[in-house]
Amino acid sequence: MYQLIKGIARINKQWVDLDNTHYGTSLFVLMQSYVDIRLTLKHSITDEQGELYLDDIEDQIRGRTLTIPEFLSYNGDRSLPLRDSITDTGIKGKLTQYDAFEAGWNCLPTNHGVHPDVHVINSEANDLLLTRDDTDYAQRYEYILVAVNGLVYPTLLTEYGIYVLGACNRQSYYQDTEVTIIDFTNVGKIKCWPIKQEDIIYPNTQRQPLRESIYFKLAENISDRTLFMVANGYLNITGNVLEQTDVDIVKLDTRKMPVLEHYQQTKNRFAYEGIDVEHPLSEGINTNRLYDDQNLSAFFTNPNCFFITLENTNVFIQSQHLQATELPGVWEIHEQPEGVLQGMWGDIMNFIVFLHTDQLFIETSAQPLSSLHHNTTDWKNKVWATVNRETAARVFHQRPRFTQLLANKE
Repeated sequence: MYQLIKGIARINKQWVDLDNTHYGTSLFVLMQSYVDIRLTLKHSITDEQGELYLDDIEDQIRGRTLTIPEFLSYNGDRSLPLRDSITDTGIKGKLTQYDAFEAGWNCLPTNHGVHPDVHVINSEANDLLLTRDDTDYAQRYEYILVAVNGLVYPTLLTEYGIYVLGACNRQSYYQDTEVTIIDFTNVGKIKCWPIKQEDIIYPNTQRQPLRESIYFKLAENISDRTLFMVANGYLNITGNVLEQTDVDIVKLDTRKMPVLEHYQQTKNRFAYEGIDVEHPLSEGINTNRLYDDQNLSAFFTNPNCFFITLENTNVFIQSQHLQATELPGVWEIHEQPEGVLQGMWGDIMNFIVFLHTDQLFIETSAQPLSSLHHNTTDWKNKVWATVNRETAARVFHQRPRFTQLLANKE
């Protein structure tokens, strides 16, 4: 007879330990609740120890109402197909973030079309060149994203260093610039895919407006990779807006994407070509036009929108929201932070950690966001959105969160 040592199950790519609640649940229910269930067993006579994948004995347990202990008792001395290796549920690697200046990177405002030795005055610079001594740029390029003042920009690898394209354009490069490196080294290699107009396709069924969903066709089979997206500088790695519907087709749920907020916050930083939604005499945004097919197509095919593929599918995501304090930009935490600090729309925040009266806090340089006010005679039809001029709620402080991407060992 086999003795149960421990049990684990996988849900949303994350391993969890089975407890007494699971052991009191029928195998039928457990198999429906989890993708993969594995039991570490030891034979009471031979002391043979190994791991049993319930998928390997699915024919024996399908439809049974027995619990795991009841099944082992029922099985008795009959042999089970144990595997010699025991699954290691530890974490192989984590996503990290750090300040480029503190990590020794030099940041030079320039243009990627000229030699780095040619002096370009800041007012004419469009790009940012990252250089660092004793650095293999080709190797680093495969593992990092770069954010400037909170927004992630496309990059270009050259022999001179890594160019951050457009990072100095249209008020993006300020005197107090923050350059943040998002490092995937411990998780897997990444590759960025620009989105072109011809990548937008429609489902085979009746055509849907892009305000509901957008289908993109990628250049390669990505079934062996994990997909993320940068939408106009905002990094989305939570996976709640993208769905892979085929090996090379991705569906974007436009209804879950804060298009209006992204546009309002970035319209002074990016040159949105082909988008005509603003009132000529005010700061108002015509939301009906913003969400029509033509403008949405231009919105998601500008250079600051691109997909990211990660050469690892064995990853999962955790989010940790922070507890507010009475001081703007200061948040209470209970342990050393891990992952990437993001604002409510997905922008990247630099931060410092400090200890005060035995309590950990972080301080960010995040600026308050402008509230949006919808001017309309019909509340169901929000035609114009403008920056809120009401004194009581002119701006608000967004609540950040730590987003952690973790890679399993197995």
